[in-house]
Amino acid sequence: KRKYRKADGFTKPRRTYLEDPGSCDIFFPTDFRRLRRMYEVITGRPAQVMKQSDFCSRYAETMYTRCGSGYNPLLSDYSNMAVLLAGGGGGGGGAR
Repeated sequence: KRKYRKADGFTKPRRTYLEDPGSCDIFFPTDFRRLRRMYEVITGRPAQVMKQSDFCSRYAETMYTRCGSGYNPLLSDYSNMAVLLAGGGGGGGGAR
């Protein structure tokens, strides 16, 4: 699998959302494994957690999100993000 570098900038994982305030995009910290378990206990329905890049590789048309350099922000940016799939009525995946 070929890796492409961003034209400028870089990805630097953070241990906590309090690190370097204002220096990057911050999304709400979420324990997706705990959220999945909580959803399943409350609803009695299965759920699944996927990394964003895995979710986008499976469900997005990534050929249309690739930059001219070949870099694909949907697959490379936000590497620490996840998606909760729930509800779809059969197998824990709402996106089909």
